[in-house]
Parts: sequence; C-alpha cells; structure tokens
Amino acid sequence: MTDKILDFVEFKKNGIDGVNGLAGADSVTVSPDGKFLYASGYFDSAVAVFARNADTGKLSFVEFQQDGINGVDGLANASSVTVSPDGKFLYASGYFDSAVAVFARNADTGKLSFMEVQKDGTNGVDGLGGVESVTVSPDGKFLYAAGTTDSAVGVFARNVETGKLSFVEFQKDGTNGIDGLGGAESVTVSPDGKFLYAAGTTDSAVGVFARNVETGKLSFVEVQKDGTNGIDGLGGANSLTVSPDGKFLYAAGYDDSAVAVFTRNAETGKLSFVEVQKDGTNGVDGLAGAESVTVSPDGKFLYANGINDSAVAVFARDAKTGKLSFLKVQKDGTDGVDGLAGAYSVTVSPDSKFVYAAGYDDSAVSVFNSPNNVSVLTKITGDIFSLKTKLNVKGDKGKLSIKIKNSTSKDVNELGVFAVDDEQGKINGIAPGAEGYTQAALLRSKVIFSTLANLPNGFKTADLANILEFDSDTKLRFYLVSNSTTQSVLSGKNFSNVLFSSSTNNNVENDGFSLNFQNLVVDVQATQQEVPLGTGLQGKNQGELIDLRSVTESVKANFVVNREASYNNFVGFYQVADENGGIDTNGDGKADILVGQAGYAQAAVRGRVTGIDLTVNNQGTASSTGTFGANSLFAPFIIVDGRPDAILNSTANKNVYFAFLGANSDKVNHIRLLGNNTFGFEDLKNGGDKDYNDVIVQTKLSVNAT
Repeated sequence: MTDKILDFVEFKKNGIDGVNGLAGADSVTVSPDGKFLYASGYFDSAVAVFARNADTGKLSFVEFQQDGINGVDGLANASSVTVSPDGKFLYASGYFDSAVAVFARNADTGKLSFMEVQKDGTNGVDGLGGVESVTVSPDGKFLYAAGTTDSAVGVFARNVETGKLSFVEFQKDGTNGIDGLGGAESVTVSPDGKFLYAAGTTDSAVGVFARNVETGKLSFVEVQKDGTNGIDGLGGANSLTVSPDGKFLYAAGYDDSAVAVFTRNAETGKLSFVEVQKDGTNGVDGLAGAESVTVSPDGKFLYANGINDSAVAVFARDAKTGKLSFLKVQKDGTDGVDGLAGAYSVTVSPDSKFVYAAGYDDSAVSVFNSPNNVSVLTKITGDIFSLKTKLNVKGDKGKLSIKIKNSTSKDVNELGVFAVDDEQGKINGIAPGAEGYTQAALLRSKVIFSTLANLPNGFKTADLANILEFDSDTKLRFYLVSNSTTQSVLSGKNFSNVLFSSSTNNNVENDGFSLNFQNLVVDVQATQQEVPLGTGLQGKNQGELIDLRSVTESVKANFVVNREASYNNFVGFYQVADENGGIDTNGDGKADILVGQAGYAQAAVRGRVTGIDLTVNNQGTASSTGTFGANSLFAPFIIVDGRPDAILNSTANKNVYFAFLGANSDKVNHIRLLGNNTFGFEDLKNGGDKDYNDVIVQTKLSVNAT
C-alpha cells in the first residue's frame, strides 16, 4: 500500500528491454525542459538517454553514446553528467580518461551528437586527473570539473553557441593557501553564481571559492573541515548541493554516513555549521555510505543516497532554518523496490514531482514519485474539523475546496470559517456559547463567499472555485451571516445574524463533509488544487482585491461578466499602493491619495488598468481578456450607468463605488466576494436591494501574459 511519500514507480535496468549504457550507473540528471533523463554508465563508459513521461515519470530508452564508438572520446569510466542551463549541450566526465566530453542535444529527440573532448595534460589542460564531477555555472558561461586524483578544480569557459570549452585555469589543494580539495569529488555553484563549493573526500572538507563572473576564475575563501569548530558529518565528503534559495548548503559524508547542514552568507559565501543528520540516529535510515545529496527545485525536500544501504532517504526541509526532518527511506529489495543496489546518485525532475536514482550495482535507474503532501480533513468532535497535510511538517499548508451544493435563500448570506484553539472549539479560553465568543470568532475569521438569491442568466454558482489554504494541523469551525456581512456584524455588534455550524448540521462524506445551514448546503473537501493566483487578501475585511505583489511577470486575465440590472454599468480595476487602498500618483510606490480624501475617485479611474473595460448587456454574458502588471495590488470599481469620462469630468463620486467603504459616498458596501477572484456588485445607493448581482465579474489569472 502506498503512503504518498516517495512511492516506487519503476526501474530501467541495463540489458533489459533494449536498455544499454547503464552498466555501473553512477550519475543521473534531467534536462531543464524535463523531457529527458541522462545517466552515466561507469563500466560501459557511456551515457544512456531516456525520454520522460512528464505525467507518470516513467522512462523510455532512446539511445546510448559509448566511448570509442563513432568517434566518441572522453567517456572512459563515465562518472558524471550535466546539461547546460539552456538545454542545448550535455557534458560528461570520464574518470579513466581524466576528461570532459561535450555533446550537442537534440531538444526534440533528446539524442546526443559528440562535439569534442577536453583531456588532462592536453593543450595545457590541468586539474582533470580522475575527474568525478562536472557542473555548469547558472549563467551558462563556464564549466567546472572536480579532479579527484589531482585534488583540483578545473575551470573552462563555454562558447554558448557551440558548447565547446576553453581551458581557463585550475585550483589545486595545497597551492597558494588552498585547502579542502584533497580528493576533490564534487563541485557546485551557488544559484547567484558568485561562489563555488567543492567537496574534498580525503580532506573531509568543503572548500569555498569566490567566482569572477566575467572570467570564471576562482579565489579561495575558506575551508570547513570535519571535526573542527563543532562540524560533524563531513567525513569522506563527496557530494554537495545548495538550496534553490541559496541560503543553505548540504554535504554528504560517506565515512560519516551523514548529511551536514550549513547556512550560507550570501555576501561572503562563507559557511556556518547548523546540524548533522546521521544514519541510525533519531530514526534516520538510508544514509550508510552517503554518496549523493540533492534538494528538490521547490526547496521542500532533500534526498540522499546511501550506497551501503542501497537506499534513497527523504527529508523535509525547514525553509527558514535549513534543518532537516527525516521522513522515509526506500531500500532496494524492500516492498517491491528494485534498481537501487549500490545507490550512487539522485536527482529530481524540474517540476519536483519525480525522483530518479542510479543504482551502481544494479546498473539501473529507479523512479519514484516525490512526496505528495496530500491534505487530509477529519472531523474531531461535533463541528470541529482538523486540516492536516499527509506529512504534517512545519510550514506545510493544507487546502480546502468549498462548493455550493444547494442554495434557496432569498437573502444574500455570507459563509465564513475561523480557527479554534482546541477540540472543544475554544478561542482564547472562551467556550462556544459563552459571552464574547461570537465576536472573538469573527475577529479571526476568513470570509469564504457570499451567496446570491437572484442569479443572472449564464451565471452558475456551482462553477465557482473556492480554494482556501491553512497551516497544517489547523482546527476549523464554520459560520453563516444571514442577510449581512461579517464586517457589518462587527461594526454594529448585532450578533443575532450569526449562525454557527453544529454537530447536527454536518455530515461526513468521502474526503470531506457537507454543511447544512437550512437554505444553504455546501460541500467541504480537502483538495490538492492550487490556490488561485491573486487571492491572497480575499476573505479579509475589504479584501475584494487582486494581489499580485509576489508575481514577477505580467499576468493575463480572462474575464467573464454577467448582469442582472437595468443600469448599463462599467467595471474596471485600478492599482492601489497598499491594502488600505491608497493610490500612488507620482510613481514612488507610496500612497499619495488616501481613501476618503478629495479626488480619490478621479485618481482611481484615471489610473485604471488600460484595456480592462468590463460591460455587458442585461441578462447577457461577455468575455474579454486583459493584462495586470507584476508586483502590484489591484482593486475593482463600478461606475453606475456611466463611463470613466463621466467621473473624470466631475468632482463628485456618487456614481462610482469601491471595495473600500470609506471611498464610497454612502459609506456602504457595494462589492461582495462570491468566490476566488469573483466579485458581485450592487449599483444602487445605500445598498439598494442588496442583491449584488447587478454586475458579476469572474476572473481567471495566469502568469506570462503576452
């Protein structure tokens, strides 16, 4: 039975189903586009090529390139493979050849074409003796190789057009004050490209070098050695990786059967020891003869091979501290796992969904699903529910999907959720039903959506997405505000409109439960769906906004607009400087006109997002697209029975309404949240008939607009 934590998928073995080139498999890498996997076969002196199924992770053999065949050179005892960041070239090291072989990649087929070889002692090349590891700098301009018998790092410039290499220099242990490169076996470059780290096996150390990003040359910074200054886990250091955020370095120690954790100083490159995870300590398993270590591209997990355990161990990462929590081990010959004998190398697909490990003794590549952090929703007691993730490690987020199953109310009601402190539903020591409980609950609540009584033609509440995210192990309770809003109740202290969920109005169903508030029935389920882009503030007070402050690229918006109103209204969006709705008019990023100040309406309409002009005929449906800028916050507005020019040519603002009550002439709410990125508008003064269906705007957002 699978547990969604590193589940075995399949293995590909040398000599089976036409697979060739994997004898003594000892290095694996996936192309940047995720379409192909490459593995070096030490005994075959070859590189094997596999196509990847992006959905299943499974592999299909394509070809192999072998030393001495069709002019290929430099692959004798192939020990390492890497692909350039642009995906155009592959570089492989040959331990016995003391060389780096260069291949061009066919992006469509994955096949390789031999280009050239760089050998130690030829044309001035040095530092490649017994080369074990190669890597390309993030900018793609340089290649670095660790020469084990030379105890050195060789530096090459890359021609980004042809992929060919030009020798630049080498840095050797014991020369010019350099230390830590004894038996250099692994080399990696920090994500910012400023520093290089090398593992010295016989030195049981990590050597730190600064990189000249223009020349590629290295300058020795420091060495971190096992057994000095409290450092542990570097005995026989032979593999290094830096976390994607650049904040931490992880090293595998073969002799120590361990993974050592260091923080990185981004300015100096220097390392500070954090902790060690050792095989057989505190339940850790799979690290005997630790040989390889890598961090998933999403930064959530670390994987390490134990060659003596024939295993892959998986750890959860704390993104803030870098510390590791052991989760699981997969061992060859256990629970159907195969291909891991002599596990020597591990890598992760670019989407972080699949893990691949090279089994040196099995001459194979094993495939695993990466940890699937499934959200689990359970009923604790009465109407208190617990939302956890499968792994339930610090920093995990559980996700809920809430959908309307049936709504017959003639009022516009608001559904919300709040976190409680214990299984009894207490909040700060206040028990349900006690004085002050309702206010305490609403003060920490999150609005899910409002329900409409009169739906425009073409608008279906069943189609709305309502995905919410909470910290793992959060205890939740739900409530309904009848014919009002959470904020209105808090403002007027009229708590009689609030109805809490109870033990009698919920039913457990499948992976969730249903809530029945008489005229409203909703389905609540744990989900793996992603929280829609832009919804970070939605559910908060006056949070009917689109939050793109963490997005670095422009965002494409697809709009669907419905209407049930006699007025021919106009809806648009404008950029605000902060969550309070201030408007930046001079481009310095700070609010110049605040909500409620004179000229606010004109500034908002004048600064509206160009090209997003949303209108529709009564009882009609209209679709359109637009583009929101990156790293920004946007708010909606409605112009009643008019167009922007009418507002810009007037000093009044009585015909335009905003999400911020202080900006509205009647100080009444005119915009309600109906679902993720879905807003309902009321066009009549003082809230009118409060049906919020006069205009409905649904927005679907996606990054990389063109």
